[in-house]
Amino acid sequence: MCNSNCWLHNHNQAAILQMFLILVFIHLFIYFSFLCLFSFLFFLHFQAELYTLIKQHRPPPFYETDRLAQMHGHVILRSPVRHCELNAIELIWAQVKGYVAERNTTYKIADVQRLYEEALKVVSIYSNCNF
Repeated sequence: MCNSNCWLHNHNQAAILQMFLILVFIHLFIYFSFLCLFSFLFFLHFQAELYTLIKQHRPPPFYETDRLAQMHGHVILRSPVRHCELNAIELIWAQVKGYVAERNTTYKIADVQRLYEEALKVVSIYSNCNF
């Protein structure tokens, strides 16, 4: 039994309960923060592993155009995307942009549009070919 000099009797019991609840809250917050961090790291590790497994077992892409071409005895050759030397559209687009950039002096949208239309008439796929 506590005597009159006891710490518990000298303080308000509501204040003691409030301090106890704050300490419990802090401990729970630290515990759940650690748990969330651990779960996130665990998820990142297995997400990378799962993605590797999916890439290994994914079937190759199938395009309907390949099937149609094969039915008619043709083979489709695919070139790398946005590769200006192997894709004619990229080569032409680079030439059109260069043509407009060389001749654009006013930087007005109407002039750029006029130069663009002019470039489409002048530029050809064979203008910079080395064969």
